[in-house]
Amino acid sequence: MRLIFRNLYTTLRCFKLASCLNILGLAVAFAAFSVILMELYYDLTYNKCYKDYKNIYRLEVSGDSLKYNVLVGRNWEKMLREGFPQIERLTMRMDYSPFGKYVRVKKGGDFAGFTYEGHMVLPDFPTLFGFEMIEGSIRALHDPGTTLIPESMGQKCWPGESAIGKEITFADMDTVMVVGGVYKELPYNGMVRNVIYYAVDPVKWMPWDGWQYNYQMFVSLHAGTNKGELEKMILDYVKGMDVPSWIKEYKAVRLIPIEDIYFDNSTDFDSSDKGNPVTSALMLAIALLIIGIATVNYVNFATSLTPIRIKSINTQKVLGNPVGVIRMTLIAEAIGISLIAYILSIAILWEIGSLGIRDMFNADISIGSNAGLLLLGAGIAFAVGLAAGIYPAFYATGMPPAMALKGNFGMSLSGKRLRTILISFQFVISFILIIGALFLNLQNKFIRNTDLGYKTDQVIIADMGFMFKDSEKKEFFKNKLLADPRIKQIASTQFRFGTGDAQRSGYYKGDEIQMFDYLPVDNGFLEVMGINILEGRNFYDEDIRTPGQKLIINDAAAKKYGISAGEKIPLGTVVGIMDNIHFKSLHYSNLEPLCFALAAYGGRMTQGLPVMYIQIAGDPHGAAEYVKRCVAEVDPTYPLSLHFFDEVFNTVYQRDNKTVKLITVFSIIAVILSVMGVFGLVVFEAQYRRKEIALRRVMGSTIAELLSMFNKKYVSLTLICFVIALPVSYYGVTWWLGNFQTRTPVYWWVFLVALLIILVITIFTVTFQLWKAVNTNPSQYLKKD
Repeated sequence: MRLIFRNLYTTLRCFKLASCLNILGLAVAFAAFSVILMELYYDLTYNKCYKDYKNIYRLEVSGDSLKYNVLVGRNWEKMLREGFPQIERLTMRMDYSPFGKYVRVKKGGDFAGFTYEGHMVLPDFPTLFGFEMIEGSIRALHDPGTTLIPESMGQKCWPGESAIGKEITFADMDTVMVVGGVYKELPYNGMVRNVIYYAVDPVKWMPWDGWQYNYQMFVSLHAGTNKGELEKMILDYVKGMDVPSWIKEYKAVRLIPIEDIYFDNSTDFDSSDKGNPVTSALMLAIALLIIGIATVNYVNFATSLTPIRIKSINTQKVLGNPVGVIRMTLIAEAIGISLIAYILSIAILWEIGSLGIRDMFNADISIGSNAGLLLLGAGIAFAVGLAAGIYPAFYATGMPPAMALKGNFGMSLSGKRLRTILISFQFVISFILIIGALFLNLQNKFIRNTDLGYKTDQVIIADMGFMFKDSEKKEFFKNKLLADPRIKQIASTQFRFGTGDAQRSGYYKGDEIQMFDYLPVDNGFLEVMGINILEGRNFYDEDIRTPGQKLIINDAAAKKYGISAGEKIPLGTVVGIMDNIHFKSLHYSNLEPLCFALAAYGGRMTQGLPVMYIQIAGDPHGAAEYVKRCVAEVDPTYPLSLHFFDEVFNTVYQRDNKTVKLITVFSIIAVILSVMGVFGLVVFEAQYRRKEIALRRVMGSTIAELLSMFNKKYVSLTLICFVIALPVSYYGVTWWLGNFQTRTPVYWWVFLVALLIILVITIFTVTFQLWKAVNTNPSQYLKKD
């Protein structure tokens, strides 16, 4: 053990620069690997945080023109409870609004307003998902007018008090409910969120025999149930009921395990978070490559020290130390350096939060939350040290004495071949990662600059909830806003436009179902958003007061279904046809049928347009402050949420943006590690060829000629590696871009930019390291050793 520590100390003391670079490279690699491991753990354990997750399924249906639809009707509960004893538990959750609910609570003698997400569920929902109660009963929702709230809400609204029995006013429903239970915060990596839960009122909200498809259904099954047979039985049962004709067209019913939902992208109307298995696999590959590059660096580092340490190794042999013992000490030394690097990586992880990159990750990357993964990381660091130390240990102790005396082992053919293969591996990986990162950023920029067919700037989105109960109050508020010269026009929609949120509506024409993404709007919406009308007209003011639904459809719907302006369809009268617009993520086609429906004042949809779009001119922040003041005059407790439209649009690509940033950062890390490998190799060559350099200087070679001679080798190696990496990176980039319906071209110049980057970095590194060697007085190298 003393020998191991002595060798480790000697190595660190005698080779300070090389040791520091090697340890730093390993530390950065371990930190990057640990972070990616945390992100992968988040993805792979999503929805596995519930006690009985292996026996919880979501029911989904599929027809000709749909992928699997996650929404079913309220009456499915009755059908399945009565007809299928194989189902152990059954519950439903109404699909929720993305902008939360406006609630008021009494704090002391005053009322305070908050925006909280609220989910309407069947009473057994908390039981199926295994809520842990802090106070109150998990069965509280069986009592009408009762809610369950998360612990964080109880602490925020009533700090230091019990929340049980406290009243919550739901402003959008004109309803007062009582807190019946406070549950422990649910894990962050699951689809069941920390929100207010309240029970479905079958009389007020949805009739038992209604076919409004607004619910997600979750079930658990009795042991021994054949899931495949049950799916077929449910499909046959539903189609045999007295149901609308479009339901009889269903082709399949699926009970998907909730642990599979995160990576499943074959659904419509799925509001849960989604992962991408391709991205997860790519991140894992990058993590392994980073570790691989760091390991390669260490092998190069250790082998480059072999000729310098050979005298010490031979001395130990002469003194009687067995070769096996010497090899074990060298391997232990490598493990020690790897573990030192890992400890340093923990310090790097500790500082990541202060660097402002924590938001780049979905996972919680704090050290306290990932003790198990960090322990696994220590094991991986040990394995890396072991793997990286084995070859150099055998390499050093297996050198023939005669070759050691001549001092040319480091320049042997086998030594050169090994170092060339290792550095080539690093170059190839660096090319692939740089090319990938460049195209990721190009695609991200392409998305931001794509003409969406509507305005994204100078528009403020105000989430008004259901603040206005009648058209007169809403009209008064709009006029008050328009009195400010900075506010030009105002319009409203039922959902946030541009995020893909919409209803799904359709009808049968003969045997064909004609489906639309359906978004209720008011009469000023298209003008505020600058959407172009191709045929027919825009909505008129008088359309609000005339009977019959007025519609504007996109050109894709008009051509697909053969509809013209002025035509009546079961959904209403098509008064106009607009341009195709990118209303969904650019991952999807903009040629899907889309329908804007005019929500008439005085009708049912009056209260269904909670999202207000405010077109502004001049100072945007001043206009936003004015809107806040106006809302405060109407309701001082209302927690107004304002966003600029381009910010909301960016949320659609939040995961893509995170992926771009992560891969770019890790690609830079991989390139830096590769450069460190080149640096180590140049140090090695300079050490062995110093006499050659001195002789060439004496014979009249210039500094430029010497630098050119050394650089030529690395430039040639770089070009060869580029040729190897080119087809691999081209295939990978083309395949990845295929995930987008709208995508950037595969520009040839990007590959040349990557080549230029690596060449410049390599030439700079070689020149920088050799500058001292070629400028040193030749006599210092020609002295007798």
